[in-house]
Amino acid sequence: MPDTRASQYRRDAAIGRVRTLSGWVAAAALLVTGGLSAAVAHALPGRSTAHGATSQNVAPAAPTTVPSGGGGLQPPTQAPSPAAQSPVTQTPAPVVSGGS
Repeated sequence: MPDTRASQYRRDAAIGRVRTLSGWVAAAALLVTGGLSAAVAHALPGRSTAHGATSQNVAPAAPTTVPSGGGGLQPPTQAPSPAAQSPVTQTPAPVVSGGS
């Protein structure tokens, strides 16, 4: 049956064209997304943290001495109390048929 081979060839060729077209569309979508991102970034620049401030970066002073008591974390004096829970009433979900 030569007719089926010709139809298989046409089908395979069409699938190849769709695959190629899908690749080009994906590449174009990436380029458009990148272009729009660059345009928005250029049109709406972010704020600078140094704008109107001095350029000195001063780190907070670290304590030079260890506080008495070993300097480690201290345990709490009492355990935290549990949060008050409000009563929750749940109504059963209605039964829905997948009918026709």
